[in-house]
Amino acid sequence: MHSWWWYTTHQVWEDYLITFRHTENLVNGKGLVYQPGERVHGFTSVLNTLLPALPYWITGSFDATIWCFRLCSLALLAFGLAVLWRALHEKLGAGRFELWLGALLVATSVKIIAFSANGQETGLLVGFLALALGRALRLDEARGWQWLGLAWAGLLYTRPDSPLLIVAVAAIAWQCGPGEPRTRLPAVAKAGALAAAVFLPWVLIAWSYYGSPVPHTVTAKA
Repeated sequence: MHSWWWYTTHQVWEDYLITFRHTENLVNGKGLVYQPGERVHGFTSVLNTLLPALPYWITGSFDATIWCFRLCSLALLAFGLAVLWRALHEKLGAGRFELWLGALLVATSVKIIAFSANGQETGLLVGFLALALGRALRLDEARGWQWLGLAWAGLLYTRPDSPLLIVAVAAIAWQCGPGEPRTRLPAVAKAGALAAAVFLPWVLIAWSYYGSPVPHTVTAKA
């Protein structure tokens, strides 16, 4: 469905072109900026900007770069949903019909398909969110809190407003996860600390490079 939509519409999100200009300038040695010489933090999604840098550096092709971004986005989306589906089946007893219906709803969601294929970070966002929800339901397993923390870090690198989603998933992990709530709280706290530690390098880089860890697009709207 993802590829069919792209072949049919050939749509590229206009904001991806703005974001890609930052990527292009970075690869060409002009800095992670929209306008060389002006250190303006003009993008909101770190992954949406840095993930295309490697394929563009290798290929030098815009088309090849956005295709690589689409495939990465689709792969993460599929992986996250698979983790969530398995957790729903094994931990909450969801039946095959419910899971297949959920998969069909996602596969035919116009917004998820369109926004994942046209250069937006939606596929990454939904993938990390699904992964976080799946791990929240399996918090008692080995490395459960580590996976949850990494999924939260992925959300932070994907969207600046993701702390709202993280708080929601933390509440689900605390209230609906396996075991007693008092035993789940330390795992949730450790996951949060891991997410903060993984995201901290970008905060320091952005603060040093742009003068603020908050994107200027956000402060301008405020």
